[in-house]
Amino acid sequence: MKIKVSQSNINNGYRKDCSACPIALACVDAGIIEPSVGTERLSYLTTEHYSRSIYLPVEAQNFIYKFDNRLNVTPFEFDIDI
Repeated sequence: MKIKVSQSNINNGYRKDCSACPIALACVDAGIIEPSVGTERLSYLTTEHYSRSIYLPVEAQNFIYKFDNRLNVTPFEFDIDI
């Protein structure tokens, strides 16, 4: 699944907020149920309402670090296996 973090996600995201950061907002846009984004992992609910957790790609982890530390970030895309 492709996750597209848009400028709107960046503008509306909150730093250090696992359910309202730009990546979480982009996950909601992609149809992921109740995403929770940590510094390395994404947790979410399956359509059967089971909790799952996967590692985020390095580029997403780097984005989180930069965003949370008020460094410059730009829109980007990444793929995850869900």
